[in-house]
Amino acid sequence: MRIYIGNITYGSGPSELRAFLDGLIPGKTLALVWPRDNNGLRPFCFIDVPDGEEELIISTLHDQEFNGRRLNVSSARPKRAV
Repeated sequence: MRIYIGNITYGSGPSELRAFLDGLIPGKTLALVWPRDNNGLRPFCFIDVPDGEEELIISTLHDQEFNGRRLNVSSARPKRAV
């Protein structure tokens, strides 16, 4: 299952976010997908989580403060066909 994390502060990087996530969800291996270029949009990322754990992880992370901003966390929508 893929989860969307948005409203990340400008200047935050993947290693900083990974350390933050590890502190909130210890013992979980999360695959962090960080876009290389987001054309000046506020940073966002996706994490892959084990099936059956998405609701717990979403409720744990949603509205948590990270570098002065509250994260927006939800189930990721499927990719649109091009």
